[in-house]
Amino acid sequence: MVRRPAHSENGIPPERWTELASTAKRIRTDGGTVQEAVVDAIKKGIVRGVLSPGARLLQLEIAHRLEVSHTPVREALRALEKDGLVRSERHRGFSVVELDSDAIDEIYQLRTLLECHAIRLAIPLLNDKDLDDLHAIRLEIEASTDPIQQQDLRERFLGRLFAVTALPRLIAAIDRLQNEVGRLMHLLPRRHSAQMHVRILDAIEREDADEATRLLTEHYTEIIRLFRRFGRQRAARSDEARIVAQRARATSRAGAGSGVRRRC
Repeated sequence: MVRRPAHSENGIPPERWTELASTAKRIRTDGGTVQEAVVDAIKKGIVRGVLSPGARLLQLEIAHRLEVSHTPVREALRALEKDGLVRSERHRGFSVVELDSDAIDEIYQLRTLLECHAIRLAIPLLNDKDLDDLHAIRLEIEASTDPIQQQDLRERFLGRLFAVTALPRLIAAIDRLQNEVGRLMHLLPRRHSAQMHVRILDAIEREDADEATRLLTEHYTEIIRLFRRFGRQRAARSDEARIVAQRARATSRAGAGSGVRRRC
C-alpha cells in the first residue's frame, strides 16, 4: 500500500499534480500500461515546467500523486533517464536534468541537422493526404492563443511531417532532442510566432526544400540567441543577488562588532 504524504515533498504544490494525474489515468484508460502512464505524466510535467530543471523526483511522492505503486515509478524514471530527461545520483535519487547554454546550443545544432535532413527526405514523399493533415494542424496553430498548446501543435506538425520518412531511428532521435529542450521554452522572454511554421508549410507545399530548411535553420538560430540572452540575464541577476547578500552579511557583522565594543 502506498504511503500518502500530507504535502508535496519536492516543493511542488499538490494542485499542480492534478493535470499530470489526469494524463496518467487517460493513458491507462486507453489501454496503456502503468509504466507508460507514469512515463507520459512525468514527461508532460517536465515539458510543461511543472517539474523544473533540478527538481528532485521522489518516488514516494510520484506514486502517491499518480495513484500507482513504486515499481512502475522506478521503471519509468529509469526509462526517462535513458531519454536524457532525468538523472540519478547515488544517495540522492532522481532529479530533472539541468541544461546549460552550451548543451542547449548543441541540441539545437543537432536538431537543425537532423530535421533539415528529414524535411529533404519527406518532401518528395508527401501525398495529398499528408498535405491535408499538415494544413489542418496549421489551422489549429493559427487559431490557438495558448502558448503551451501552440508548442504542442508545432511539435505535432513536425512529427506528422517527419513520419512520412518512415525512418524510426531518425524520428526517435529527433523526438529525444525535442523533449530535452521543449521543457525550457516557457523560460524564454517571448514566444515564437506561428507565422514561422506557416511559412515553413508554404515552402513544403511548394516542394521547396531549400526554403523550408532555411526557415527552420533561421528559427532555431533565433531560439539559440534567445536562450543565450536569457542565460546572461539570469547570471547577472544571480551575481546581483550574491553581492546584495554579501553586503548584508558585512553590515550584520559590522553591527555585531560595534555592539561588542559598546558593552566593553
